[in-house]
Amino acid sequence: MLQDYFTSTIELIGAGQQYALGDSAVLRTETPVAKLEVTIRVMSHTKAKPLPMPHFVNVRILPDQNQPDFVGEVDGEVVNDTSPWTMNSARLSVVLLNAAGNIVGGGTGMVLSPLPSGSRMVFLAQNGFAAVSSTDAVVPIITVEPSYASG
Repeated sequence: MLQDYFTSTIELIGAGQQYALGDSAVLRTETPVAKLEVTIRVMSHTKAKPLPMPHFVNVRILPDQNQPDFVGEVDGEVVNDTSPWTMNSARLSVVLLNAAGNIVGGGTGMVLSPLPSGSRMVFLAQNGFAAVSSTDAVVPIITVEPSYASG
């Protein structure tokens, strides 16, 4: 039985929030994946409190420039419209769905430039999409882990 392990740490999931974990892992075999098992370990918890989350607009799934049959990136604009503070950075997780709503892949990206309250900027998520068919991926679901400067 082949076992490859992939670990991802999520810093914070807000109360009632869904988290779309999009990423990729390189397997050391060509054996097709038959199932995926997920284990969740809660490291800590705190009382529920409002968590400002930026919004995304003009999101597009683009083919790879060198291999157009596969997804190259997901891009768009991130809008810091829910927080009075500057967003210092953000970790993006993207899950891609086909027209039937089934998951076909995912990837990640980062926003590393400060984004003042009320502003927007372009984001590019370019990691992990290389094995996703560009004709299958039609709907992106983006989850964000923002970091804010308080005050």
